[in-house]
Amino acid sequence: MSKMFTEEWFHSFCEMINGDKRYNSNGKGWLWDVDFVIRGDENSNAIKPGLNVRARLKLRDGRCEGVELVKREMERRDGYVIEGKASTWEGVIEGRMTIINAILKGDLSVTGNMRKLTEYILAANDLVRIARMVK
Repeated sequence: MSKMFTEEWFHSFCEMINGDKRYNSNGKGWLWDVDFVIRGDENSNAIKPGLNVRARLKLRDGRCEGVELVKREMERRDGYVIEGKASTWEGVIEGRMTIINAILKGDLSVTGNMRKLTEYILAANDLVRIARMVK
């Protein structure tokens, strides 16, 4: 089992995305990177306070073409950034809260074209479902 939010975890996530027929279908037409910014906090089991992880998933047309972990903030280009505390991300992935509730409460922030994102809400839900299965 890989530790949550490590490079190994994100690579497993990418592989599982590619093997998921539902996401492969619901993600058709999606052509933007998604940056996951995870800030360590005192309530996290995965990332200590003061540490941050930024992972860019290269999502294209229902597939994950790769993952890039970066040490510094990268230019967003035309993609999306979803940012929040590690304990919030853990709550979403472990099923204690939904990603929609976390966003509405302001625990996760999303940067990018929200209108376009809503067109792919099924694919977004698939990504959360797949993340819950990463071992």
